[in-house]
Amino acid sequence: MNYILIGTEKYNLLKRRNELVKDLIGDDEINISIYRGNEWEISELIADLQTVPFFADNKVVILENPGFIVSPKVSDETYVDVLVKYFKQPNETTTFIIYIDQVFDRRRTSLKTLTKYMKREVYDTLSEEDFQMIVRNDLKDNGFKLDYDSMNELLTRLPIDLVNWKNELEKLKLYPEKIDREAIRNLISKPLENNVFELTNAVNNKNTGKAIEVYHDLLVTNKNDISSLVGLLAAQFRFMFQAIALSEQCNSQKEIAERLNCKEGRVYMAFKNSGGRSSHQLLKVLDDLAELDQKIKSGRINPQLGLELFLVQTTRK
Repeated sequence: MNYILIGTEKYNLLKRRNELVKDLIGDDEINISIYRGNEWEISELIADLQTVPFFADNKVVILENPGFIVSPKVSDETYVDVLVKYFKQPNETTTFIIYIDQVFDRRRTSLKTLTKYMKREVYDTLSEEDFQMIVRNDLKDNGFKLDYDSMNELLTRLPIDLVNWKNELEKLKLYPEKIDREAIRNLISKPLENNVFELTNAVNNKNTGKAIEVYHDLLVTNKNDISSLVGLLAAQFRFMFQAIALSEQCNSQKEIAERLNCKEGRVYMAFKNSGGRSSHQLLKVLDDLAELDQKIKSGRINPQLGLELFLVQTTRK
């Protein structure tokens, strides 16, 4: 059996790959080959597929995120033709795995053609309900008993990402005291995007105290430099400016979502959290952020102080 493993849920995707390798060759590192991206030749890959395993019953050949599927060119059609020819007379001792954990167009002919010869398994991002169920089960299996407030605090701080959750779980397992809400707040950082979203809302709502509080949390719990925070803030305000500007031209939420290539819900939240600012006012905020970015990069202002001053001044406008 040969496999195409694709998906955006990397934990289960990688887990399935490791299970296949373990079942086929155990810990035998000699009989596994891995080719990545475009760093291989088709002749080299076919030769490897056709080679018998070294003192073993099976071997595994893995092709990670191949360019001819993920980002194909016209000349890449040859790769599919050569692989189809191989599948007409495959090496029975070789298991071939195509492994793709990147976002790409799954309607491509190359993928459809190879699926005729390989078993296709998809591991995409979990729903919020499924993810939360896994978190609760993992906590139960490891003897944790969280009260309602602690569990709610934990779930609000976790992105839907199993790899991240498994790492955070290991952190909780090492904590020597009872896991309560305060412990979770100290141990687990909110996703950076959530903090930046919260910071943007505080600025638009002219809540100086909240803006400074969230900003200081970002400095403590995240390792990102100030320039990256400025960039993330600019992205939030830029989207908000685009949405408000389009609405001022009498576009509906649905039309704005189509123009900005996003879901209507995001447009709705942009309106809701804009604090009543006009497109002109939001553009002024973007200009101020651009000026701050230049001052930071030219060394004319201390980055932390500069961003704090921006937050204070903007919340008071």
